[in-house]
Amino acid sequence: MLSLVNIKKAIVAKLKILGVNVIANEIKSGFKKPAFFVKITPLNTNSGSDMHEKLITVNIHYFSDDKTDLDNLKMNDELEKIFVNSLKVDDRVLTLYEKRSEIEEILQFKFDIRYTEEVHRDNVDVYDPIGDMQFKVN
Repeated sequence: MLSLVNIKKAIVAKLKILGVNVIANEIKSGFKKPAFFVKITPLNTNSGSDMHEKLITVNIHYFSDDKTDLDNLKMNDELEKIFVNSLKVDDRVLTLYEKRSEIEEILQFKFDIRYTEEVHRDNVDVYDPIGDMQFKVN
């Protein structure tokens, strides 16, 4: 089963390529800039009998050293390069959808991930076959 923790680890590993600190979301102040924060928000889980469809949004916050528009635009271009179409997580490759950015003093680079997982049920009741049924049609 694919975990949100493993998805976040895969994102952080890609961000480390850029040589910028990735800070835990619990730290609100006093961190060294430039820095990234990564937030994953589960949006939806649709469950069928044997499958779960999941939708999450990934929001990467970038705090630049100088808080300039130019720094944020350059980093947006870098993020576009490393998060092109897909993300490898464990033995799976997940497609990235709806990439978008918001730039004010802080860059927010966002994308959605949709994926499907098979449901393994441990406690499924197993019954003996019904056997032959005979119907009388009038």
